[in-house]
Amino acid sequence: MNELVSIQRRLSDYNCKSARDEDQALREILQELILAALGRTEFFCKAAFHGGTQLRIFHGLKRFSEDLDFALKEEDIGFSFSPYLDKVKAELESFGVKAEITDRSKADSNVKKAFLKDDSIIRILNRISSV
Repeated sequence: MNELVSIQRRLSDYNCKSARDEDQALREILQELILAALGRTEFFCKAAFHGGTQLRIFHGLKRFSEDLDFALKEEDIGFSFSPYLDKVKAELESFGVKAEITDRSKADSNVKKAFLKDDSIIRILNRISSV
């Protein structure tokens, strides 16, 4: 229940006027939870957050982007998202978010990709509205 109160409190900061606004606000909150989870690991010792979402969160850019972009600070052939994604998934689950996270990186590529599929936003909204 505390996780719902926390999300509800954060959601109220958005002053949503429609279901679409609520959905986008929850997506942004989800991004913040992911970044917080990564921040509790050694991830940011190796990688830097950049791109459109970084500009929105840290500099107030009025543009929503669903992806989180990171660049390794130094080349690391052996870098793997997997241990970090496991921590993100565990932290999201502590907030009631049941997300499917898949590392879509190709072994021979410098570009690493992970995909998060979440269908729990509607369930969270429903639970928040009943609190």
